[in-house]
Amino acid sequence: VAALVAEGEGEGGAAGVDAKCLRFGFASLSHVQVLLALHKAQQHLQAGNVKAAKREIKAATAAAASVPASHAATATQVPAMLLKARAEAQRGHLGKAQKLLSG
Repeated sequence: VAALVAEGEGEGGAAGVDAKCLRFGFASLSHVQVLLALHKAQQHLQAGNVKAAKREIKAATAAAASVPASHAATATQVPAMLLKARAEAQRGHLGKAQKLLSG
């Protein structure tokens, strides 16, 4: 993300960053930030830090609501729900994890 921002500043600020994001297949810079937050949540779960993972998932879903492209917002809902279910299962709340996956 920092590389996209640094390269985009010379090309007209935020418009350059969004153009570069579109070239790589992302809707916008905020879409990249949402995907990075989900990836960080996955890494926290792998390390066993459930509390930090839930915090990252919450931040990612809040940021996904501000993404202008509706496709980008809906494309992050499913991975976020899967990560939430995995976090609950890791805490031992299997019924809650099953409810998240079925609902």
